[in-house]
Amino acid sequence: VQMLLPLFFPVACALVTCWDMLVAKLSTVGLVPTKMLLPLGWKPVTDFSFDGLGNRFIPAGLFFFNLYYYMGLSTALLMIDCGEKADGSGDYYVKQYPELVCYEGEHNGYAALAWIGLFVYAIGVPVWYMWVFFKHIPAVGYDDIRVVQRYGFLYRRFEKRFLYWELIEMLRKFLFVAVRLLDRDPITQSF
Repeated sequence: VQMLLPLFFPVACALVTCWDMLVAKLSTVGLVPTKMLLPLGWKPVTDFSFDGLGNRFIPAGLFFFNLYYYMGLSTALLMIDCGEKADGSGDYYVKQYPELVCYEGEHNGYAALAWIGLFVYAIGVPVWYMWVFFKHIPAVGYDDIRVVQRYGFLYRRFEKRFLYWELIEMLRKFLFVAVRLLDRDPITQSF
């Protein structure tokens, strides 16, 4: 479940948008709770265009994927990290859960979710970042207000010539997870 938390983000965005549309509609008819909130500075969401929703949810989505990158990637890899049983039977088990036989029964569902999570974290997120850094930002402009609002938290802390550095950080996280899982000897991991 941990590796799939960010995949629930679109569902949360859809629910929040539906709620906002309902509240915006109710505020136009003068529903009492919305009337009380207006003098306090609350303003209903009025821009439900694709661009407006993008401005609202893309930064949060990227932040969410960035925050859960390490956990999602490591959890996905743990669920498909299999080892051969010592009894010589030729069976494989999940190293993290020795009672779970690899790619049989219950593990098939877990493995399918793990492969989806692995694809999202190991390929999807880096490709999305590459598109942002190497295609979108150069095309629209480093200082464009929409780019800064959506993606600024990813690159504004770096100089323009090091715009891509967040990808280096992501590679570092990926390698950290790979070393942790592929070689479980603590002495070797320290190098």
